[in-house]
Amino acid sequence: MAHLVVSCDVQFLFKLLAGEIQCEQPNNSLYTFTGNLIIQDQTLPLSPNQLLLRGCSLRNTGHIVGVVVFTGHETKVMMNAMNVPSKRSTLERKLDKLILALFATLFVMCFIGAVGSAIFVNKKYFYLYLESSSEEEGMSQFNPRNRFLVFLLTMFTFITLYSTIIPISLYVSIEMIKFIQSTRFINNDLHMYHYETDTPALARTSNLNEELGQVEYIFSDKTGTLTRNLMEFFKCSIGGVVYGNGVTETEKGIAERRGIKLECERGVSILMMLGLWEELGGMSQILIAARCLAICHTVLPEGEEFPDKIRYQAASPDESALVIAAKNFGFFFYRRTPTKIYIRESHAEKMDKIQDQSYEILNVLEFNSTRKRQSVVCRYPDGRLVLYSKGADNVIFERLADGSNDIKKVTREHLEQFGSAGLRTLCLAYKELHQEVYESWNEKFIHAKSSLIDREKKLDEVHLILNFGSF
Repeated sequence: MAHLVVSCDVQFLFKLLAGEIQCEQPNNSLYTFTGNLIIQDQTLPLSPNQLLLRGCSLRNTGHIVGVVVFTGHETKVMMNAMNVPSKRSTLERKLDKLILALFATLFVMCFIGAVGSAIFVNKKYFYLYLESSSEEEGMSQFNPRNRFLVFLLTMFTFITLYSTIIPISLYVSIEMIKFIQSTRFINNDLHMYHYETDTPALARTSNLNEELGQVEYIFSDKTGTLTRNLMEFFKCSIGGVVYGNGVTETEKGIAERRGIKLECERGVSILMMLGLWEELGGMSQILIAARCLAICHTVLPEGEEFPDKIRYQAASPDESALVIAAKNFGFFFYRRTPTKIYIRESHAEKMDKIQDQSYEILNVLEFNSTRKRQSVVCRYPDGRLVLYSKGADNVIFERLADGSNDIKKVTREHLEQFGSAGLRTLCLAYKELHQEVYESWNEKFIHAKSSLIDREKKLDEVHLILNFGSF
C-alpha cells in the first residue's frame, strides 16, 4: 500500500491532492500491474497503462503528476535483471575442448615420465653415482631412498619441459583475426550497405564472426523479426466481397515458379481509396468496417492535424496500418482525449462535405493472449451505443450471431486465401447495444476492473458476458 500526497505549484493550477494507492506486491512481471487509486471517496482502477517503469521517457506531454510505488531492488526492471550469459562461438568451444585434451595429454606424459624416473632410480646403477651426488650437492631428486619425492620433483620438471605443447598464443591470434574481420571486412562490406538510409554494417562484437558462415536454415514468421516490420493494408473481405488487388511477395514468388507474370491493375482497392464505393454495392457494410478501423484502437496521433503531416504512435505496426487504411477510406483519425476520439469523415456519402465527428469512448477492452481480440464501446453523437471488436478469426467467428451462413463460409475461404498469400489476417465485428444492457454490464465491468485479486480473470469473464453471441 502506498500513500499519495502531492502538492503542485500554483502555476499548474493544482491544489493539495491527497489520496491512497492500493497495489500488488512487488513482482517481476513487466506487463501487468493491479492497483486502485482511492481519492475523494472514489476508487479508480490502475493498470499497466498508468504505470511508468524505470527508464521510461515522456511523450506528448511536458509533465506528469505521479507517485513512486516501487523503489530500489523492488522495481520491476531490477527484479528482471540477471547476469548476461557469455556467448561463445562453435570455434571457441572446440578450442576449449582441444586445450583440455592437450592438458590431459601433458598430464599423462608427465605422469608416465615421473613414474618411470622413480622406478629407474636404484642403487644397482652405482656407476651413475646417483646417491653420492645427491648427498654431495644437497639434492634429493635422484635419491633412491625417497622415490616418492623423486616422483613429485620429476613430475614438475616434465611439466616445465613439455608446457610448450599448450598453444597459449592461439587465443590471442584468433582474437586478432576476428578483430580484423570485423573492422576491415564486415564494416566495409558493400553487400550489407543500406543505400536508402545510408547505413553501413556495424559489427558491435567479434565473438560470433565465424558463425555467420555456418548458417544453413532461416526460420521466419510474419512478426517482422527478420523483415522491416512495415505493415500495409492489402486486402479485405466485406459482406463476402474481396476489396483490394495488391500482390504480396509470396504470391510473386509462387507466380515466378509457375512462369506466370502478375500485374497490378486499377481495381477495387483504388476505387475504395477514392471513395467511389457505391459502384460496388454494400455501402453500409463498408462504412461500418471503415469506421471500426478508425475507432477500435489505442493509437495516439502526433504532429499537425492534416492527413499528410500526421504521424501515428501505435503499440504495433498492425494498428498503425489499419488506422492509415481508415484514413485512406475517408475516416481520418486526428485527435484523442481520455474520453473522446475525433474523426474527420469525408467518405462517399459526404463527397461534397467534410464533417468532424466525435465519438465518446466509454470502455476499452484491450487485447491479451487470452481474449485474442480488442473491443471498444463508444457512444455516437446521436446517443447510440456501439461495440466494435477486432481480433483473431477463430475468436470472432465463434461469437457471431446466428444466420448469414453463406457469407461466413465465403469469408472463411477469403481468410484462407489471404493467409496463403502471406498476409496477416484479423476479423472485424460490431453490435449495437441497448442502454439497459450496457449499464448492467458496465457495473460488472467496473467491479472486476477494481478488483485486486484475479483482476485479469474476472475481466475476461465479464468480456465474455458482453461478447458471447453478440455479433
